[in-house]
Order: sequence, then structure tokens, then C-alpha cells
Amino acid sequence: MVKYRTRGFTLVELLVVIAIIGILIALLLPAVQAAREAARRAQCSNNLKQLGLAFHNYHDTFRAMPIGARPGRNNTGWGASFYVRILAYIEQSALADNYPWTEKGNYGQHEGYVGGNVNLRGTPINIHDLPMPAFRCPSSPLPMFNTGTTPSSCMASYPGIMGAVETTGSYVPRRYRACCSYGSTTGIVAGSGMLVPNQVVRIAECTDGTSNTMILGEASDWAVDAAGTNRHVDTSWPEGWSVSCSSTATITTADSTSAANTIDRFYQLTAIRYPVGTRTFNLPGIAEVHGSNNPLISAHPGGAQCCLTDASVRFLSDTMELETLKFLADRADGQPVPEF
Repeated sequence: MVKYRTRGFTLVELLVVIAIIGILIALLLPAVQAAREAARRAQCSNNLKQLGLAFHNYHDTFRAMPIGARPGRNNTGWGASFYVRILAYIEQSALADNYPWTEKGNYGQHEGYVGGNVNLRGTPINIHDLPMPAFRCPSSPLPMFNTGTTPSSCMASYPGIMGAVETTGSYVPRRYRACCSYGSTTGIVAGSGMLVPNQVVRIAECTDGTSNTMILGEASDWAVDAAGTNRHVDTSWPEGWSVSCSSTATITTADSTSAANTIDRFYQLTAIRYPVGTRTFNLPGIAEVHGSNNPLISAHPGGAQCCLTDASVRFLSDTMELETLKFLADRADGQPVPEF
């Protein structure tokens, strides 16, 4: 019988094989990461779509969109955000029923007070038993909870659009108001969008068309200060998704251009003042305690997502013109929206 000698891999051959495997993994990893980001972006888009449909169902019931922000009962304490008002329309009727509604506002809307905000703000809201809260972008690196509040506050990624304010260019919105934010930095509160402070807006007032007007944007990534330090954007931090504004946030009529007695922030709302992707913290109105003008910044590469008033979802590029973004934020400026 002839015996054959078995030969194993040499050390050099093993190293070559390991090197080849390493190269293949390095080539494959970006594709895997891109696929995962595509899945997260699709989930983010679905979140916005579901919220857009909830606004329509709310409008069918109350004949108006919810109030974007307002103080609590009898103009005291912190009021409920628009998120609280659409709970019943995203399969959260039980949670909505536990909110202590106490009085009615325009078009039959109910208003709440601070106790309900405390009870709700630490609750992540899910739709269809999905693992990621419906108010959160799954790509967001921001913390889901602010543990500095009692109870901890669950953050939202999708601010309501209360309109556009003028900084440069020829576009001047029909309605805007100057205000002072908490602290010393001045912000601008707009009344030309679909979710505005202290009043409701009907779809009939969206004369630019529901497919040409934003109702929700995205603020799911960090702002950055002059030293390069990450800062929370102000639209949800630190109070959480259920809180909107306090009793000091009184506003004059929608067409007023005079300074209003506004010395606190409007959580969950933003007025368009900067291009998509603006992150610089030292600009007026951006990030923590800096007012009402946080830009749309996103963890998705290249831009941010938005929900239009017709409940469709679009991606807004970081390179889009600021004026186009303002046209999208205003419900009745009469300006044609360029392709974006």
C-alpha cells in the first residue's frame, strides 16, 4: 500500500488567505453600511409618512391641523405639543385618553396642562409594534432620553414647520414675528407654516398646495459650536416630545410684525432661516437655548427628510437653495417651488 503524505498550509499561505479575506471584508463593509443606512432611511421615511397621515385624520375630525404650540391650561405652565394632539391617530388612543384635557380652543381642539406632559414625556411612541419610536429617526446619534428631567424625557426627531423668516434674498414671508428666546439670543417665530404657535391652520389656507408645503422636517443630528463641540438641537431637547411652550410664550396675531412677549422656546417647532445641513452653533437661533430657528440637520448623508402636507415624504439636499426651502415652508406665499 502506497502512503501519501498530507500537506497543510504554510504560514505564508495562511497569511495570504487572511489578507485576502481582510480585503474582501474591507470591500464589503461599506456596502453593508450603505444597506443598513438605506434601511434606516426607509424607516425614517415611514415614520414621517405615518405622522403625515395622522395629521390628515386629525384634520378630518377637527377641520384644522393641531395647534403647533401653546401654553398650558389657563395660560399657565407648559402646554402640550402637536404630538400629543395626534396620539389618537397613530394607534395611541389609550395614551391620549389618559392625558388630562381640560378646556377647548379654536375649532374644538382640547388643551392640556403640565401634569400630562410630565406623565407622557418619558414614553417612547411606537406604531405597528415597530422597535423604533415613531417620533425618532433610527439613524440619529442623539440620545433617545434626557435623563436630567424627572421623569426622563424621550426626544423627538421631527420638528413641525411654523414657516419661514427672512434673512437674505428677495423672499419676504407674509407673516412673521420677532421674539426673544430664553437667554440673550434673538430668534424669529414664523406664522406662515402649517403648525404655528397659538393658532390652528386649515388645509384650505394652504393655497400653495399641500404638495408644495412642508409640515414636518428633521432635526436628528448634532449642532456644533465654534469649538467643535456637539450640542443638542433645541427643537426637542431638553423637555421631550410632549412639551411645547410655557405661559411666557404669548404671541400677537399672525400678521403682526412687532416684537412679541416671547421669552421661552417653542419645542417641537422651527422656522426656516438657514439652509439644510447648517450646523454652526454660534449662528443666531441654532441649538441649545438659542430660539426658534434650528435648521434641518440630519444623520442621513447629504441632506434631511421632510413630510409635505399631502403626507408625501421628500429628501431635501444639503445643496438646495435656501429660498426654495423657504417657499416649501410657507403655505401661501404664491411662489412656485422649483424642482428639488
